[in-house]
Amino acid sequence: MDLRSDGTADCESCHMPMFPLTMTDQEVTLECANRHHVTVPAPQDPKLRRFVANWVARKGAQVEEQRRRWEADEDAELERYEIERQSERDDALGNSLGEPVELRSSKMERSERGV
Repeated sequence: MDLRSDGTADCESCHMPMFPLTMTDQEVTLECANRHHVTVPAPQDPKLRRFVANWVARKGAQVEEQRRRWEADEDAELERYEIERQSERDDALGNSLGEPVELRSSKMERSERGV
């Protein structure tokens, strides 16, 4: 398999475009959208090496951005879950004022003690 002048190649299995994923001094690993991988010798041409390095850098940036989005999604989902659980606990205790359960509990304890 040969790299094109833009640093990409065609997958021999599915004929989808393959993009550089990693690069070392000796080899380049490419991946297609179907997650087929192939390793080829690193290009000797400095211009082609820069193209490959740019593809690798872009892929790294995409992965980092996706990781940030996943973390933000997980944080938002956890927050929604905690709010729902708090609401369920409030409903179970009859807290219709939306006060935190701890405050409601301490008010109940104080009234039971006559404070």
